[in-house]
Amino acid sequence: MKIISVLLSVIFAYGFCNAADNDCDFKGKTLCVFGDSYVRNHKRPFTESWHAKLAEKLGMEYVNFGRNGSSIAFDRTADGFGLAMTERYLSMPDSADYILVIAGHNDAVYVNRHGGWDKFKLGLDSLCAGLKAKYPCSPIGFVTPWGVDRPYFKEVIAEIHKACDKYDIPVLDVSSSDIIDVNNPEFRAKYFQGPNDTAHLNDAGHDLMVERGEKFIKLLAANKKCCNKRFNRAIPRDTSFTAYSTNIKVRKHHPEAVLALAKLPAGVKEYNNVVYTTHKNTPYGDRDMHVDIFRPDNNEVYPALIMIHGGGWNSGDKSLQVPMAQQIAAKGYVTIPVEYRMTPEAKYPAALHDIKTVVRWARANASKYGIDPDKIAVSGCSAGAQLATLVGVTNGSERHEGKGEWSDVSSDVQAVINMDGIATFVSESNIADANERLAKKGVMPVNARWLGGMYDQAKDNWEEASAILWITDKSAPICFISSGLPRYSDGRDELVEIYNKKGIYTERHKIPVDVHPFWFFHPWVDTTLEYAVNFLDNSFKK
Repeated sequence: MKIISVLLSVIFAYGFCNAADNDCDFKGKTLCVFGDSYVRNHKRPFTESWHAKLAEKLGMEYVNFGRNGSSIAFDRTADGFGLAMTERYLSMPDSADYILVIAGHNDAVYVNRHGGWDKFKLGLDSLCAGLKAKYPCSPIGFVTPWGVDRPYFKEVIAEIHKACDKYDIPVLDVSSSDIIDVNNPEFRAKYFQGPNDTAHLNDAGHDLMVERGEKFIKLLAANKKCCNKRFNRAIPRDTSFTAYSTNIKVRKHHPEAVLALAKLPAGVKEYNNVVYTTHKNTPYGDRDMHVDIFRPDNNEVYPALIMIHGGGWNSGDKSLQVPMAQQIAAKGYVTIPVEYRMTPEAKYPAALHDIKTVVRWARANASKYGIDPDKIAVSGCSAGAQLATLVGVTNGSERHEGKGEWSDVSSDVQAVINMDGIATFVSESNIADANERLAKKGVMPVNARWLGGMYDQAKDNWEEASAILWITDKSAPICFISSGLPRYSDGRDELVEIYNKKGIYTERHKIPVDVHPFWFFHPWVDTTLEYAVNFLDNSFKK
């Protein structure tokens, strides 16, 4: 494994910290411990737990975010144990300096009784990704459950290593520890909260873990990335919109929905987190922007599809596009899920300028990644679809271009795929809806926040971001794939009418279901991919 093997290397890290006490000063810092009854300490006060004792020893502020019965991936509200940790982490304090996650025991039990192994893996991946996004400058560590000799415990621990390896989260593996001999009845009688308890240490048992825990947190400190060299402060992110949270919401009303998972097809290769531009001297330092790239594993040249995720211009990340990107790449395309700046970091037109920049980057680097520079398309979902449509409609528009890198290269695209995204903000219905939401909730809706204010406050942005107002003979052909929810197609029919008068090609398809993010789920994503690939083939290969 690439991940740090804590049990083998922690002594070295501990020695490093002792040699550099100034770098390992924990006094006054906040330690947030997140998890299940391992954290909450079951029937005993959590002040007896080893992590509470550790925080006191190091002079740290301590936040216990444990809940008895909590699961990483499974919502156990009906059992009285509350939401899955994939949801609960959103309520953790943003100011935490160190985060420890201790969980997995209840997931192993749940999978053994009820199944859902794939759901556990997806939830664990979502939790790791969410924590890294929420705490980009705070060290995060994962502590495994004790290695109980029961079904799925070894598999859960192996999956924890795999997910944490992927997200560069160090693991303290106590599943085969020489300290906690959970399978020994005499040990349990002395150090657990009951002779048959296999999960919860008593006060004396927790004492056994303090030294090991101290070495681990000092390892986290020793490997802490100094964000101050790169960021003046952490990039603000809203991590509420994920595939996992969407899965929970949609399946309440559509149990037939099956979440489409990322799986690299045979014959497809990938490049992860490639920097396409760096914004200099932002409030967060020099800000790298990234793409992922998927393409057939050969030396041929293919059309490219830049893919923009949704999330209300406020949340989400490029990983949401990966399952579709992998499948489209297998059909003979270079697919490029893209990171762009959203409302918590920068308002309109930053996101538009990022997408225009990535188009120019893809064209400038066409030979490096086997891209046909004359065949570049852009697709998007929901808010991403609005952006994709605006990018394609405004081919050649200086007003919309921005001043990013690769300025000597064209940002024109040759095709657009819009998955349930609006083409205008300035319709009477949209303006009225925004006003009504403000009146009812007392806060601006997400579209107004992104655009810098309500319509009467930021009229220029509302109009500039409305694709139907900027159609020219240079505008790119568009394929619309819409759900059964009309509000997400605002401006579509008007755009098609204008396109028809100009002789620009359009397609309209409908996924007849009341699920907005239909592209996340089988069976609807299968039809969506068929529409999308056929449109791309007709645009570029026939």
